[in-house]
Amino acid sequence: MKSIVKYSYLLLAAMVFSACNDALDDELFDKTVVFTKNGFQDIHIDYVNNGEVITNLPISVSGTSANMQDVNVTVLLDEDTLNTYNFERFRNQTALYYRLLPAASYQLGSSNVTIASGQESTILPIRLDVQQIDKFNDYVLPLRIGQSSAYTIGPSKYSKVLMRILFQNYFSGDYVVSGRVRDLTFNSEISLTSRTLKVVDERTCYFYAGTIDANSTLADKEKFIIKVHTDPETGEASLTALDPAIELEQRQAKIEQSTELDPLNQNIEITTVKLTLTYRYKDISNTVDPPTMEFDGSMTLVKTRDISVWNK
Repeated sequence: MKSIVKYSYLLLAAMVFSACNDALDDELFDKTVVFTKNGFQDIHIDYVNNGEVITNLPISVSGTSANMQDVNVTVLLDEDTLNTYNFERFRNQTALYYRLLPAASYQLGSSNVTIASGQESTILPIRLDVQQIDKFNDYVLPLRIGQSSAYTIGPSKYSKVLMRILFQNYFSGDYVVSGRVRDLTFNSEISLTSRTLKVVDERTCYFYAGTIDANSTLADKEKFIIKVHTDPETGEASLTALDPAIELEQRQAKIEQSTELDPLNQNIEITTVKLTLTYRYKDISNTVDPPTMEFDGSMTLVKTRDISVWNK
């Protein structure tokens, strides 16, 4: 009797194992069409002085088995998702809202693309007109998958993308700051630890004066934008204010750049950019008696690059 029971258990286990193997031969999950990179995405693009640049948006078929048919996909503008994102992230701090990328500044290669049979993905090329984009604003291109000819569209979090367009040049990026902002009128000071420089053109970036930064909720913070134009060959730099009302006075401005290989990994190239600045300005947010402010210190950016991959 025990041998019969034991045999029955073995037979049942074999049946279950066989059923599992059969299931593995088929699709484990329903196939869906999704953006390969979805949600909020920072899109870093090298700045060019003239003409257009192209960035590619990948679209994929998810699943475990091969795609055996052509899949026609339609991509649509999705302004509502950007509006929702802005409100949910910033609420009533409207000064921080991302702006919709102007229609005149971009062109989709085609709003309809095809993932070919036997392929798991394709790309949607997006052409950007550099000259049509205001560099002093944060722009987002919101897109969603609107139609799919063969498979269902993936859940919202995978079938929508918010592309924040970020141009870059040789000295743009997030800097570590060693310096202080002094209020020369009221004799006080604040230390700074970080600052982000964003691209204006190939050799120019901008930042905000003093303690103001991109996350400031100050309604007219653009009045405090300072442009820094550099010459990497001579090390010279010059500062100009976007709004002359802040009475910017440059006292020192120079840029230094060095590149070396990581001593622990010769395939890693390390570039260090250092800006040394001293400048004064009027804090016109105080409309009654604008104090004179002074920044004195340095800002350092460290970038790494895998040259073994770059040179392939």
